[in-house]
Amino acid sequence: MKLGTGDSATVSGSVTAAAAAPEGREFFGQVQLVNARGTAAGVGSVKIEKVLP
Repeated sequence: MKLGTGDSATVSGSVTAAAAAPEGREFFGQVQLVNARGTAAGVGSVKIEKVLP
């Protein structure tokens, strides 16, 4: 998709976890939006709240 300066878009993604986090711990990650050359144009943090069986 093409985005101009100041534009926004909604995207979706998925994460596969092999198992739930150990007791008292959490999974965190980072998502990058890259341009056609692979250069990061944006970044966001994610927290995995639930691992489904």
